[in-house]
Amino acid sequence: MTLLARIDENGTLMYRMAETVEADFGDALLAGEVTADILRDAVLRCARCEAADFCESWLEVNEARKAATGTAPEAPDFCANRDMMNNLRP
Repeated sequence: MTLLARIDENGTLMYRMAETVEADFGDALLAGEVTADILRDAVLRCARCEAADFCESWLEVNEARKAATGTAPEAPDFCANRDMMNNLRP
């Protein structure tokens, strides 16, 4: 897989993770809690992550759980952007 394809694939996982845990990048940007550079670095961290398959499985389970219960989980321990995700939750 090319680097750009991996960035695209993992970037999609990162945004799915943000939606699942209710970390709002748009609001965080507007509030000055993160910058575009921080988000770019997060995408690159995600692209270097070797747990993409595990992440996809985690997302499938937790997206369904969130839809059923209305409760958003915290980002998992394996997530390279866990701290940022959890800090941007409401």
